[in-house]
Amino acid sequence: MISPVVRFTTERGSEYTVVDLTRTSRKKKARAEHGTDAGMKTTSELTVYIDPKAAKEFGMAQGLSPVDAFTVLLGGDTVQLAAHTYGRWRRVVAPTSFYVTPRVGLCPLELWGFQRLEETPEFGVYHFDNWHPGNAIVQMTASPSRATSSRG
Repeated sequence: MISPVVRFTTERGSEYTVVDLTRTSRKKKARAEHGTDAGMKTTSELTVYIDPKAAKEFGMAQGLSPVDAFTVLLGGDTVQLAAHTYGRWRRVVAPTSFYVTPRVGLCPLELWGFQRLEETPEFGVYHFDNWHPGNAIVQMTASPSRATSSRG
């Protein structure tokens, strides 16, 4: 069986490779505003794809204070962000639809720190402690990887 290797580039030049269909590894492009923060980043535990407006909201939330903790909540077909401040959780980014495969125009939302939660009417089933919203995908390529065998 041949499994395609999917790669994509975002509008600011970061290069992503889809790993195991659900995760991504990212090579952050060197840019003056990043200083020395460039190169390969930690492979995500899960990557979903959201519209640019939602990605901007996820990015802006990273600068909020005072916040004790954040959690990205993933349930059903939506993803949202909650912050713990002053002893309670509050929604920071409203539920937004996500997609499980990349496509031009969507933004990758890389997630780490996976936990399983009990489902509640207010929040989703899974939460992640860390996230990185990428810029919009502008180019995608797929190439065949080496063949894999189901035989032992």
